[in-house]
Amino acid sequence: MRYVIYMIKTKKTKLLLTTSADNDVIIAEVSQSHKADERKEYFISQATLECNLNSGNFIDISDKVDWDGKIYILSDDSN
Repeated sequence: MRYVIYMIKTKKTKLLLTTSADNDVIIAEVSQSHKADERKEYFISQATLECNLNSGNFIDISDKVDWDGKIYILSDDSN
């Protein structure tokens, strides 16, 4: 009998929809232990992020900011 073992990589981050210090709407990768401010921050799914990237609503600015992880900004706020 032959067994196949699958390793499942667990994601160590979550996606947080929030605002930056400059009041820009952003999506940031944060640690799994991050607690959102329920009044103004929301966790979103990877599918929601991908939909917003594909539609052009958000753009990746990870290489332009000092952040430990991916960060995306609302296209209207990027100017």
